[in-house]
Order: sequence, then structure tokens, then C-alpha cells
Amino acid sequence: MSRQVRILALAPHKYSGNPSHTPQQCLDDVIRHWDRHLADALALAPDLIVLPEACDRPNSFSLEKRLEYYEYRGDKVRDHLLELALKHRCNIAYSAARLLPDGSYRNSTQFLSRSGKIDGIYDKNHLVPSENTEAGILYGSEAPIINTDFGRVGGVICFDIHYDELREKYMKSRPELLVFSSNHHGGLLQPYWAYCTQAYFIGAVPVEHGYCTILNPVGKLLAESTYRSPYLAFADVDLDYRVMHWDENWPKLLEAQRKYGRELHICEPDGHLGLLMLTYSGDKTSLDGIMTEFGLETWDSYYNRCVKARHDALGIEQ
Repeated sequence: MSRQVRILALAPHKYSGNPSHTPQQCLDDVIRHWDRHLADALALAPDLIVLPEACDRPNSFSLEKRLEYYEYRGDKVRDHLLELALKHRCNIAYSAARLLPDGSYRNSTQFLSRSGKIDGIYDKNHLVPSENTEAGILYGSEAPIINTDFGRVGGVICFDIHYDELREKYMKSRPELLVFSSNHHGGLLQPYWAYCTQAYFIGAVPVEHGYCTILNPVGKLLAESTYRSPYLAFADVDLDYRVMHWDENWPKLLEAQRKYGRELHICEPDGHLGLLMLTYSGDKTSLDGIMTEFGLETWDSYYNRCVKARHDALGIEQ
């Protein structure tokens, strides 16, 4: 069955803050800042909104004043966003410094559900060293799959994108969507992560450091923020998909296309990668039914078969 969802990245200019303000005044400013920008995003009725890394951090504050604000803020911004998520029936990925009961901090993305609950939390695994040594933030150690009402999601925060260790965890656990909350774009690493994990990739990056992006599981750019809409990108995507290599599948796919017509969608990103993504929007059968009917093979299956054939071969050079 087709699983259509609308995903949206929202990353306006970073909140600066006024160092002369009290923590309460700063909190009020932060909430007004995000309410103003979220109004535009919520008007598009998305299923998920992704906010950038440290989205409520007052960037003009000294570390001492910032920590004072964080202690006062606690979960107040998160709880305000939870109310919005419930009111507008929209999931929100809220990325911010998180104070734990033991007094330690994490750089976290909290996944707020449209039912007004927290589906799960991802803590940044790969900090910039000063986050730990100066700001007292502890390194995360897990890469949990967050089960939401629309699909299986994983978190990535900023500097994480450079590290194979985290990416390889997601290559094994296979989320359907990766949420990248960041103050760093990552360049060519974005499509590489999408390709390696076979997940949709949604990047929320403020305009000071890049732009917002949405890529599909074979690395094709579906949407990005532009000079007309510099803070926001959104796309309607189908989370019921299969990734495959064209080799041995292509003639079969052409047969399937002739039978199912425009309801069968074959996405080939650029003609060079060799991978395809298949989705089906009809109601006559299912994507699994089409895979079985035409003997189509996923990229994982074909890849593993090729690796096994090499190891089993008698003709490997010595």
C-alpha cells in the first residue's frame, strides 16, 4: 500500500537573542520566533516538520549566560511545540540542548508526535570536541530507530554526517527517513547517506550555513529551499518503496510498467548510479505483489548475491 507523507524542513536565520534580556524575556522571544515561522510551515499541513540543530539557542550569548537560559528554559520550548504538534496534528523534530535530571547535557533531537507525546530521542554521537570540553555536553552512544505514526525514523545532527560509524549503524537498521538537524550542510555527504542507508534524507540547515534539502533513497534531490523560500523545503513522498539495481531488473521493470502504467513509478536519479527506486500508487495490487509477479530483486538481495558469488567462485586470482 502506498504510504504518502508530507515532510518539511524549516530553518530560518538562527535566533540571536538579546544578552540584556532576562531568561523569561529570552524564552518569550524564542517562542515568538518559532511561532512566526511555524505558522507558514503548518499552513502546508505537513506530517513532519524538521527543525535545525540547537534551534532555540541564543547565539549572541556567552556560554555562561546561555547555560543560565537553558536551565531556566528546561523543557518549556519543547512542551510548547508539543502543544502545537497536538493542535495541528503534525509531528515535529525538535533539536536542542537537553538538560537531564543528573545535570548533564545532550545535543538532542526529540521526536514530538501529533498525539502530544514524545516518540523517541536521538542524542548526537559525534560532537565537535568543544561541545564536550567547554559546554559540558556528553556524547550520545546509540542510534535508535524512532517508530512514529508514519514510519521508522533515525536522527543525524550536524558533525555526525562525517562519521562512518553512525552511518553504518543505519545501514544495518534501515530507517525509512533520516532527519538531519544541522548547522552544517554536508555537501556531497547528503546524497551519499541517502544512498547508503536507502532512506529519505531531510536536512534542516539555516541559511547562514546552507539551505534545506529533501532527497529520496537513491540520492535524488526532491526539494530545496530557494531565494524565494529561503527557510523552507517540503515534498510529498511515499514510504512504501523498493531500491534495486537496473542489472537483471530492467527488462522486467519495462514489462511491469507496460502493465501498470502511470501507477508504477520508477525513479532513476541520474542514469549513472545504476540504482532505481520503485513505488506504486494504484489499488490493483501491492508493491510486494509486483515484485513477486515480475521476479524483481532488491538492491540488498542482489548485492549480497554478488558478494557471495565472488567468495564462492573458483576463479579468484591467487
